[in-house]
Amino acid sequence: LGDHPTVTFRRWDPDPEQRVSETWHRTNMQAVAGRLVSVFHPRWPARLLRRGLPYMRWGVDSPYIYWGQLGIPGTTREFGVRLSVVPPNIPESPVVRINDSVQFASHVVNIRDSDFGDSRVQGGDFDFNFSEITRRFYEHFADEYEVIAVVSDAQQFGSAYFRRRIRNDISGIGLGLFDQSLDYGSAGVLEAVEGDGGDGVWASWFHVLHEQGHQYGEASKVWDSLSPPLERRGLGPSGHTPLLFPGAVTYGAVLFANRRVKRVRSTGEPDRFEIEPTLPLVTYHPLTLYRMGLVPATAVPDMLVFHDQGQFGGAWNVSPAPGTVVTGETTKVSVTDLIAADGARRGPVVGQIRRAVVFVSRGGLVPKAQMDVLNYFARRLGTSSGVTSWDRHPSFAEATGGRAEMTTHISPLHREAAQPSSEDVNCAKVGRSALVGVRFDEDVGGCLTTGDTLRVSGRLTLTDQDDYYRICLRFLRYPATDEEDRMDQCADLDSDDRFALEVTFPIGRPGGYALSAYVHRPGSSRWLSRYSGAIELLPNQHANHPSDSDGGGQLQPAND
Repeated sequence: LGDHPTVTFRRWDPDPEQRVSETWHRTNMQAVAGRLVSVFHPRWPARLLRRGLPYMRWGVDSPYIYWGQLGIPGTTREFGVRLSVVPPNIPESPVVRINDSVQFASHVVNIRDSDFGDSRVQGGDFDFNFSEITRRFYEHFADEYEVIAVVSDAQQFGSAYFRRRIRNDISGIGLGLFDQSLDYGSAGVLEAVEGDGGDGVWASWFHVLHEQGHQYGEASKVWDSLSPPLERRGLGPSGHTPLLFPGAVTYGAVLFANRRVKRVRSTGEPDRFEIEPTLPLVTYHPLTLYRMGLVPATAVPDMLVFHDQGQFGGAWNVSPAPGTVVTGETTKVSVTDLIAADGARRGPVVGQIRRAVVFVSRGGLVPKAQMDVLNYFARRLGTSSGVTSWDRHPSFAEATGGRAEMTTHISPLHREAAQPSSEDVNCAKVGRSALVGVRFDEDVGGCLTTGDTLRVSGRLTLTDQDDYYRICLRFLRYPATDEEDRMDQCADLDSDDRFALEVTFPIGRPGGYALSAYVHRPGSSRWLSRYSGAIELLPNQHANHPSDSDGGGQLQPAND
């Protein structure tokens, strides 16, 4: 905000020596609520994207990449900039246009609001005009959604990812009972509005599970009643669960959900703790399931809370490397302590969450091709299986152990619902042109079974050199901590730069696999790109194979 002729942007590059600070020059100025706003329109040549993609993991589970840091003039604040990256095999979806400001598909609504986000100029980072958007939504669509996720077409910097609780009818979770749904146009149905910053993160399961979990936590008073007092650290520590054992937490202050603490026992030695990947799936902690009414209080284990909450940096939640030692004293917290602090849980059981995705565009209704993309990802969020991310975040239904479900279909009031694409959105495959420099003959992957053989053929399309002679595909299993998690299969290129190869996935190594490619020329090799979320290996039920360990006493997913 203000009269800023230039801003500085530190663009990411795979070579640290090539990372540069760009100066963006203002293209115009606007007046919003009596304050000046400087406007910038940066552009980059496509070669920079081609250069960066081979070193970034993206895919149907994370349709975005990190691009750099934007500095705010006159401050020390910086904001990360992400670019949305669209898979090439998005199916078309029928779109119904209501008027010049509203259109919808089977699982997403697009509303035009020419000044969306401008209310933050006066009100601050969290002051979006959500009530205006939801009231416009209810003019045309049914009041049947517990959650409305408002996604911005322009990336909103600052605190643009958050959940605003609108209604709570569950006691004993640290929250009071309240209902502000009428202010948003709902007759006691709407529970929350989510703000999503417009860079593709809204479409990822780690984000959805995190934000939905916030409806039930973390508001417990128990963490602030510990003796000695707990110094809360990490991401928004007062609203996120502290570092504890056992179990992964989808809205942790210190750890991302794909990491958890495990206990290591040694004969004659005190127990120690270290970090491990959350396998086989990230699921809601029993504490969250209890707050949702899905398990009894007796299912909540005794928890050890670490006194040193800042041992991994203290400012954000992170994913430390597996094997990282977790140090310091602990305090035990039991379900009895929770009930003493917050009271016994009372209220309805959370059996279904109906979620509406509303994409707000400032410049007009978005084109059909963009609606196809939005509808595809919104529809995936209402799928109960076959959508697991590479880092093991599954559907909402699987995260609850099959105890609850999430739906995302759009119900118009006065017209027929839009029909979804006939193509399934679960068990997605790697699109034919998803990897830089390669075109496969057909989409690759999907949901497979351990022991299956995958045959892949295609053509190398690179034109920068004419002496490439071999291509290799790498299948990388999460968490890629040892050689068994990596399989490389290579094939020589023929005179037309075509190739064909096959890979057999081993028995006993189920999970998510990322697909990347690299090519050889005399004296050098080159990575092409890395795609994830589209190859899921399911256990072979007829084979005798070891399963992933629960980490020495860790909690197992309820549906394991």
